[in-house]
Amino acid sequence: LESSGDDVLVENSFTVTARIFDLIPPAFLDVLILFVAIFYIFCFHKYSKNYGGLIISWLLIPPLVIFAFIAPNKETIVTVFSVVILFSLFVFSRKNLFFAIVAVGVGYIAYAMYVRSYYYLIYMLWIVLLILPKLNLSRVFILLVALALLLSMMPSYVFETLQSPRDVAFMVSEYILESGNRTSFENLLPPTNGFNFLINYIYAVVVLNVPFVRFFGVSELVLFFNVLVFSYFIYKSFNLPGLPAWSAKLFLSHVLILCLFEPDLGSYFRHFSSVVFYLLPSFVFMQEAVQR
Repeated sequence: LESSGDDVLVENSFTVTARIFDLIPPAFLDVLILFVAIFYIFCFHKYSKNYGGLIISWLLIPPLVIFAFIAPNKETIVTVFSVVILFSLFVFSRKNLFFAIVAVGVGYIAYAMYVRSYYYLIYMLWIVLLILPKLNLSRVFILLVALALLLSMMPSYVFETLQSPRDVAFMVSEYILESGNRTSFENLLPPTNGFNFLINYIYAVVVLNVPFVRFFGVSELVLFFNVLVFSYFIYKSFNLPGLPAWSAKLFLSHVLILCLFEPDLGSYFRHFSSVVFYLLPSFVFMQEAVQR
């Protein structure tokens, strides 16, 4: 499983990341990375109440350490960003949802403006997931119909912007890079209309989260176990009140948006691992439930 792949809608991400690291003295940067890594490990271990909790924490922590903390990179920034966002959610979870939405919006909109523009999509999807449980079946049906109509009316360049980078990355990997990328894959259909877009999206969700349909190896096994863990957390937390549900839905928003354009398993694994801290409240809730 390769940890590579081009991001889509991330026009300035490399430049901004480099400038941020240039502003931090190297010695302090090393200390900061070490501190955040220790903080992550401490948080998950502190709330592990049984062997199951320890196993889960050691499934989630190593990929994050490998992708974000061995050397400074974009995922290091996202990891620190997720700590700040989760702290904001924790503070406003004691007030009301509106203030939490505003607080997260400030962070995500700023990050989207200067680093990765697809964070706009993550933020908007998170709001939809937050209000979804409050809707009755008729309103959910209306929402789905509106989404279908929206897909049918969108110009083709929108679909191409979102999904064609996967095909570009696949072509580069297969025909230009000498080493290639073992887990890169292409869209099933040209992303030129709403129907093709939907088929490509479903296919990508399956390949990225059940990698054995295309690839098989130890890395794919680790990825799949991580998918099982975060799926369980999201399932258990989705309808809970307050912080566990809010943060789990924010993590789910990242996953669902990443499935739009991720070109390979390594890139997908790296990107969702960088925000795995959003699952900590769900982890804490379930571990405390074990003790009751």
